[in-house]
Amino acid sequence: MKKTLAAALSAALGAALFLSACGPGMMQAAAPKPMAEPSSPLGGFREALAHPLSPSIDDSSHVLGSPSASLTLVEYSDFQCPYCAKAADTVAALRAQYGNRLRFVFKPVALTNIHPQALLAAQYFEAASLQSPAKAWQFYDALFANQDKFGGDFFEAEARGLGLDMARLDQDVQGPVVEARLAADEREFHGFGFTGTPSFLLNGAPIVGAWPLSYFEKMFAIASANPPPVAVPPSPPASAAAPRPAKPWWQQP
Repeated sequence: MKKTLAAALSAALGAALFLSACGPGMMQAAAPKPMAEPSSPLGGFREALAHPLSPSIDDSSHVLGSPSASLTLVEYSDFQCPYCAKAADTVAALRAQYGNRLRFVFKPVALTNIHPQALLAAQYFEAASLQSPAKAWQFYDALFANQDKFGGDFFEAEARGLGLDMARLDQDVQGPVVEARLAADEREFHGFGFTGTPSFLLNGAPIVGAWPLSYFEKMFAIASANPPPVAVPPSPPASAAAPRPAKPWWQQP
């Protein structure tokens, strides 16, 4: 039987994954603890860069940065996950450090079995983006800064405070466009073999967990020194599960 992504990571990193990411069957953590860098070798990450996964990135994607950036970081994140809140700080630091060399793509997913408010948060975020991408990013900041206040009243108050059209927002939150966007991101998340959040693709190479900034910097350095051999064309909308990598880099000895 093939190991799941979480099981493979657990074998490679011991219990580290479950201390740096939220996933199925886990208890909700009150707050993430500071994480040390994992001991897995980064040579396999370099090899993964040579065989990148291809996430869908199109005009409806949530993107900060230039399409011509040499580094693309895609994050699959749950708004109610405490490790995702920690990762949001790391991403902000990376964007400040790498500037126009980094393009960041955000894809919300909801682990509803442990985060009952995550889906509604994602729906509000997507609905806000239909009116104003800039205000959706402000909503993103407010969500990760106020996970202890989650609920419909909080989401509505934040949206109203951003000056969004509330009548339209109420329709879009439960509308077909938002539903389709979230479903596509969820299919892609599972299709790549991910089971926990936050999960990332750096130039197509997978990373799982809210690791320290210093660890991301090492992977960014490797990605910068090993650009993709050819440009990867945009993927079509995720209509079926994407192929799972045969041997993820974290399984390398």
